[in-house]
Amino acid sequence: MPWYVLTGAPGAGKTAIIRHLEHEGFLVVEEAATDVIALEQARGHAEPWAHPDFTDQVAALQRRRERLAAADCGSATVFLDRSMVCMLALSRFLGHPVSPLLAAEIDRAVAERRYGDAVFFVRGQGFVTPTAARRISPADAAAFEIVHEQTYRELGFRLTDVPAGPLAERAGLVRRAAAALGWPARRCDNPGDGGSKPVTPACRAGSAGTGWRRRGDGSGTVAGSVAAGAQEFEAKVASFVRDNRLYGAAAGVVHGDELVWSGGFGFADPAAERAAGPDVLYRIASITKTFTGTAIMQLRDASLLDLDDPVVKWIPELSDSASPDGIGAVTIRRLLSHESGLVSEPPGTDFMASEPRYEGLAARNLDRVAEIFAAVPPNTQTKYCNLGYQLLGEIVHRVSGISYPQYVAGRILAPLKMSSTGFEPLPGELDGRRATGYAARAFSDELSIAPAMPPLWAEGGLWSTVEDLARWLSFQLAAHPDAADAATAAGAGPDVLASATRREMHKPRYLSDEEWSSAWGITWYSVRKDGVTWVQHSGGLPGFTSNACFDRASRVGAIVLLNGSADASGLAMSLAAAGRGLAAAAAPAVRRPAPTPPEVTALLGYYAPADMSFVVKVEWRDGKITLIDVSEPAEKIPLEVAAEPGTYVAAPGYRVSGEPVVFNRRPDGTVESVNLGGGSLVRLDPVRGRHQA
Repeated sequence: MPWYVLTGAPGAGKTAIIRHLEHEGFLVVEEAATDVIALEQARGHAEPWAHPDFTDQVAALQRRRERLAAADCGSATVFLDRSMVCMLALSRFLGHPVSPLLAAEIDRAVAERRYGDAVFFVRGQGFVTPTAARRISPADAAAFEIVHEQTYRELGFRLTDVPAGPLAERAGLVRRAAAALGWPARRCDNPGDGGSKPVTPACRAGSAGTGWRRRGDGSGTVAGSVAAGAQEFEAKVASFVRDNRLYGAAAGVVHGDELVWSGGFGFADPAAERAAGPDVLYRIASITKTFTGTAIMQLRDASLLDLDDPVVKWIPELSDSASPDGIGAVTIRRLLSHESGLVSEPPGTDFMASEPRYEGLAARNLDRVAEIFAAVPPNTQTKYCNLGYQLLGEIVHRVSGISYPQYVAGRILAPLKMSSTGFEPLPGELDGRRATGYAARAFSDELSIAPAMPPLWAEGGLWSTVEDLARWLSFQLAAHPDAADAATAAGAGPDVLASATRREMHKPRYLSDEEWSSAWGITWYSVRKDGVTWVQHSGGLPGFTSNACFDRASRVGAIVLLNGSADASGLAMSLAAAGRGLAAAAAPAVRRPAPTPPEVTALLGYYAPADMSFVVKVEWRDGKITLIDVSEPAEKIPLEVAAEPGTYVAAPGYRVSGEPVVFNRRPDGTVESVNLGGGSLVRLDPVRGRHQA
């Protein structure tokens, strides 16, 4: 049965369209909120929408009406005056928490694809006619419209606009569009009386919107134990916005390949009454560096450059820098990990000026190369360097032969389907979804719009959304499969960067403080907090603060995007830590083990040196041949297949990493020993008794 939802702000004329369609013979499902309001007002409750269980009452009545419609009219076309998704938007607008009942109904509706993919969004006509149940100003109605639109888009629905106009034209547009979507418009043979008289719901201004969570594939369903923390995540972000007196924030929590929760709190632009949300674009600033590092590693993996190449090999103009004797020690690797020692910013930078001064074009800065120098000797300390990443972007351009923005768009963003991420100038649709950045507070709660930044690229120029950055984190986490998925993880993620290279980038290598609490890898850095190593990157430019972090072991991460100034990193780690706790408490998935290859079976068993001082066990574990010292069972060394058939090398991360592991055979083909780490271990065959075959 084809169902079409009509939604929109109070007073938009949606109910009149529904009445017109009903008059033409189509089945309609009435809106539940107005009838709940009427009933409660008759019972003496003047403002029933203020009661915490209001949305549950509405959802319960909506559920009964939808079930009756499903049972009554077979394959007839049905038009719904609002849906369960509207109940979610209403709950957000009123500032009520999302109840278990409503969450379950949303999950069920989306999983069943009850409403299809298309929704008719009836746009406001610029006025609201007050009624006993509709006490809402035009400004609040406009804000309510934003929350509704955001909620439907988050759950993956396509919106068909029904603009203001004469009633017959609007109803005709809906009818024709429904037919064009591929479902024939069938009138109901027994439409019945259609239920009670519909009126749009009453609302008062409240929270600009709380969060909903969805799968990373956009299906809109809640999956996994981490999603159960939705209320905790919402409370953390809402409290953060309040305590830091921000105008707004967007955030999300990722578990493996899914965005299990996301939310927007406050406003992306208070003046325009645009709500914050996971589909709003924020300047992500230095998180851009993780994309620049990925581009460099792609070129390294293609053998087009080496990380230990001196930067002057690719940018010979640096030979004329103010420190020509030491510039040769500045390598690509040291730029990636902020150990180059170069001055932090391009010549003439002043972020604090009323109009920030910054030169984002490498060519122009190289014209001032005499002002570029190594402020400290390379490889002696961590020294954060925006200039260094600008130079890395120039290397990407010179090695690949295409501009840096084109390279990132074509080789990284497009394959990962990050369609809401890009550099300025943004296309019109993305430009209209940008948040407004607000400057740090001086002496009042009111924030001022931050000054615009001059153009910049490889060091911090990207705009993105929570939804797109969730794809980015899932791509990182795919390089760290859990044990049950290890056998099938070699090709995890799109063909953008090998899993082994991603792991190489994530690995902490250089301590950046004497407390041993933080360290740099390749582009990514790590913060150790409460026993967990959070791989992450932050960003900050006038008006915006951001962070994306993840834990490799639990495969949980978080994103925080602020259009203001506050500790985004602290909030992101707090959200991710809560998600990590939920993931750890969940029952582990039980999967069918990978079958043991026939050629591996002969290798399995115990091995020891001649003096029997220790014993090594060779197992088929989690899809790999694994060496285990019996006296230290926690250390398991996987073996990787080498170039020659039947030969192996020890996996990275161990004393014997990269060294050959050779199994020696007798003339009859049985294995008698293994050469490992400079020594030979003899296979210990089981002792067979007299009565054994």
